[in-house]
Amino acid sequence: MTNVFNIKELHQLTEGDREAYTDPTFSSEIFEKTLEKPSTFAFVARTAEGTWQGHVLCRHTTDEGELLTIWVAEDCRQQGIGTQLMEAALGRFKLSGVHSVHLEVRSANLPARHMYESFGGILVGNRADYYPPTDTQPRDDAALYQIQL
Repeated sequence: MTNVFNIKELHQLTEGDREAYTDPTFSSEIFEKTLEKPSTFAFVARTAEGTWQGHVLCRHTTDEGELLTIWVAEDCRQQGIGTQLMEAALGRFKLSGVHSVHLEVRSANLPARHMYESFGGILVGNRADYYPPTDTQPRDDAALYQIQL
């Protein structure tokens, strides 16, 4: 797990989001601008050979954090990589003095919701019809979670 990667690798962040979301939130330009801010950080999971397995992108204010996006390559899922990314992100939040982390997830994404709940995530709200329909998924609500550190 590393939080150091170069700007040439931004396309991998973007491609990961495109795989996860038909209508990705972040373009390469938005990733680059987001990562330029000192309050933003990312961790990347790679194989020993350097193959990108997943990433997490986060930001924080004084004592609140937000998990912006987390992605694990489809062929790497159910191997604990998402858990490792969450552990790294939550650890960094703690070191930064963050006490509360917020995130949102598709209501239908039960594996992700279970993982967030395993880290103490509490469902604090719902945004009706937040996610537009895609080729593979119907319109969906956003489940809003909060994790106290």
